[in-house]
Amino acid sequence: MRLDIPRASIPALVAAAGGVVFAVTMAAASIQYRDQVPDPTADLTVVHVTYADAHPLVRVDAAHYNFHTADKRYRPFAELLRNDGYRVEANTEPFADHSLDGVDVLVVANCYRSRH
Repeated sequence: MRLDIPRASIPALVAAAGGVVFAVTMAAASIQYRDQVPDPTADLTVVHVTYADAHPLVRVDAAHYNFHTADKRYRPFAELLRNDGYRVEANTEPFADHSLDGVDVLVVANCYRSRH
């Protein structure tokens, strides 16, 4: 079977096909981005707790539109730290003089200047 497609229509068909491929690729990337969730079945047991007596303070930044926070995507990380004797808090205020006093470890992951 032979299709008679006018030569002038071929660039339009190629552009349309490219647009469809781009849209499908972006949709797939969006689904993958959304599916970055913590594993609720992860075993976060710490057999030999490092900080059984002293409890260093870890702050996980949540003040800069962070993609990873201690109560969401970094929850397993925060739980593992707690199970090893750390105190874990969210840092909910922008950094300023003395805002990190008493903090032993600061975690900043995937921060943004503004909502995107």
